[in-house]
Amino acid sequence: MTVTPEALLAWLALPVDPARLPDALAAVRAAGAGGDSVVDWLADTADPDKDQRAVSEVRFPAPEDAWTAVALLLGHIQLLDHVNEAWNRNRAQEGSLPRPSLDVVSAADELATLTASVPSGTGPALTGALDAAAAALRAAHALEPLSAASRRSLRAAVDGMRHAAPRRWTGWAFGALARRTAEAGRPDVWQEEVGHLITWTTVGGGDCPADLARLVAGFAAAVVGADHRWERADRTRRQAEMLLDLAAEGAGSEAADATDATDATDATDAVRLRLALAYLRNDDLCTDDEAGRWVDVADTVVLDLVGRLGYDGVNATLAECGNLLLATGTPPERVSQSLRQWGTAAQQRDMLDLTVASSVDDVVRNLAEQTTDPTGPTDPTDPATAPPAQPSPSVLPGAPRGVPAGLYGGDFRDRAQALAGEVGGWAFTGVLAADDREFHAALTACAEMYTRGVHDPVEIVREQSVIFARRMIGGLSRRGEQAESDRWTRQVLTDTTGLTSPRCVRARVIALWELAHTTPDPAERDRAMADLAAALDGNDADYAVCYRAHLTGERAATMPPGPDRVAEMVRALDLLVQAEQLEEWEETDWRRLLLATAPDVIDEARQVGDAAAMVHAAAVFAAWLSDPVPGGQLHVLTYRVRRELAVIPAGTDSRLLTRRDALVARAGTVLDAATPPVRAFAAAADRFAAQADHWRADHGHDLTGAREAVAEASGILPALAESEDDLTTGSGGILAEEVRLFLRDTLRAEDLPAATAATALYLAARLYEVDEGGPDMDAALVDVAAGPAGFLTCRDHDLVREVYGLLEPLLDDDRDRAALPGFRRMAKNAARRGRGLFRR
Repeated sequence: MTVTPEALLAWLALPVDPARLPDALAAVRAAGAGGDSVVDWLADTADPDKDQRAVSEVRFPAPEDAWTAVALLLGHIQLLDHVNEAWNRNRAQEGSLPRPSLDVVSAADELATLTASVPSGTGPALTGALDAAAAALRAAHALEPLSAASRRSLRAAVDGMRHAAPRRWTGWAFGALARRTAEAGRPDVWQEEVGHLITWTTVGGGDCPADLARLVAGFAAAVVGADHRWERADRTRRQAEMLLDLAAEGAGSEAADATDATDATDATDAVRLRLALAYLRNDDLCTDDEAGRWVDVADTVVLDLVGRLGYDGVNATLAECGNLLLATGTPPERVSQSLRQWGTAAQQRDMLDLTVASSVDDVVRNLAEQTTDPTGPTDPTDPATAPPAQPSPSVLPGAPRGVPAGLYGGDFRDRAQALAGEVGGWAFTGVLAADDREFHAALTACAEMYTRGVHDPVEIVREQSVIFARRMIGGLSRRGEQAESDRWTRQVLTDTTGLTSPRCVRARVIALWELAHTTPDPAERDRAMADLAAALDGNDADYAVCYRAHLTGERAATMPPGPDRVAEMVRALDLLVQAEQLEEWEETDWRRLLLATAPDVIDEARQVGDAAAMVHAAAVFAAWLSDPVPGGQLHVLTYRVRRELAVIPAGTDSRLLTRRDALVARAGTVLDAATPPVRAFAAAADRFAAQADHWRADHGHDLTGAREAVAEASGILPALAESEDDLTTGSGGILAEEVRLFLRDTLRAEDLPAATAATALYLAARLYEVDEGGPDMDAALVDVAAGPAGFLTCRDHDLVREVYGLLEPLLDDDRDRAALPGFRRMAKNAARRGRGLFRR
């Protein structure tokens, strides 16, 4: 037996294109010296026409040289992968999700060890290819493809393509990553890894074979279709198009003749069409108004393809996209317009097939008849004409109304499809209904679908069920039935214990988070927080990043001041940056959180002398400023960020000082570019902040200047309203929060005269109108005013009377019922004191 390095290299470089595999396998066999049996067997392990069971039963004596040992191990790994593939096919038939093979990972480690022992005189080509093969196998069979270790392995496989590429295993690794990123909502990870592949191929000196580039681009379709941000889906699609351009460039050099080149072009066109269809089917693209009208986007995409693809690709595009257009419920006249436009573009390139042209004409003619028929079908996309959702008929006597019959079927596929079909249906929407009867009927149906589904023995049925529990918990919470909502939350935690499928894990994480923030039991809260931290450990799904950001921020807030707290705050800040692009429903104002957190990090870092954290947080703040910058953000930039950066000692690392100086200069540029009202507001808010800090250092400081600054800043707010969507979440909210925090500090210091002055300036400037916590603040001030130890202890009688006069219009009979008698009595005493009728 003589195994040559050339045979091993030829086997590792086997193409992923099935049409080219027979010739490549023949080349592997020819590379074996004298028809070597080990090489023939190795080729058989990758031959789809061979009986792999029979191949696996072939036995060889112990290898006598390193090359034979490598060949036998490579074949063994390939057979293990066949076993894993067959096992996953059986799992799919049983309704379970695919799983990687730990045996393959173990064998990959053995391959890496064996590679280190091969003869040193063979050159880097084979050892580099073997190392890349081991790395690709680890990535393809990683338990968590999103993990840092798996991504390092994938990059090692890509970097190894400077030599002969183990293209099949590298392709499988990208396939595993695509499935996981689509499932976990992490297209950003996919974009990073494909970006590395493109960079390595174009400028890094690597070589990405055309069929591998085409395979990876095809995997991107799943990522595009599953993305919950249409803008990011479009970026993923365009990135895949870049890979296809690389494939088109490489296909010419790899093609043996003109037929091969044509086949490669057709294969590339087919992937371009798959990517376009995935993008046009993207849910966010279909529902987000910012994306524009869907049919206009479809016109742009289709006309681009018609202008670039070959003959078969153009006609396949017209057929596939035309069918998709007809299924969207677009008005008939608009459908006709698009079809005619697409057909004309194809005809101008002399690419329009007669059969396709005839079909387009028939469709346009039928649509014209529908348009002129007054009894024709209504537009199904018009909510006014769409029929209301109706409960599905039940199959069993006594089954809850609205539970689909398929849930009780014997085929797990029917059960899973029945649950999937009810998402968005009558029960799903009914748990948010205001009508009590409708709500409770829908709640009963959702409870049945969740309970039956989550206890189903089949994994994919369980995966479809947990969303109904989330819906029930949300509906109960909206109605104020928190105890019942918590009961279902605890039930989800019980039901999902030990489950590892993605949606069940997600449901468990969300349940832990909500229970930790709603339970009145401190011990249960602590247990939930500990379990949540464990559930998030190693979880890189989109929701996990978002919850980890919140959890890290909360944990930092409870830590004592010091370097450890600063480090945790920096981690929370970085997680907020990452989470901004990942939240599925876009319900959190991440920009606002970032702009509020970064200055706190700078302040805490200054107190412990951590210049690196100060500069890092300032850079994050500057990166997330709005454009144009509103007054509130400019105030924070000039007073808190720039002023605090100025105190970094001159002896700090020169690189940090250079970054600091650049940030200070940028702050000056932002200030110069701001409009006069924005600069005036920021200057007034700066003066108030300086007055407040002066009082914090000296409680005897007079607060007249603070009141004047707040009055000036609040007077500018109407001018800022023209450029800010919401003053409550913008400049007004920032000013109100600073005044509120100052008032809190005066109360904590038990400085009632200062607290009375702070209350007066808050109320006189009517900051409660732009304060998110305005109603709660009003109620708290009324409570303070209702007690004899409150504002009446201030000796400035005129100021006390002013405070009571400003609070009077804000009284709410329902909210302040308990405090009203005391408030009236104290207000009367304040008035009497002012007339000299009341002495303490």
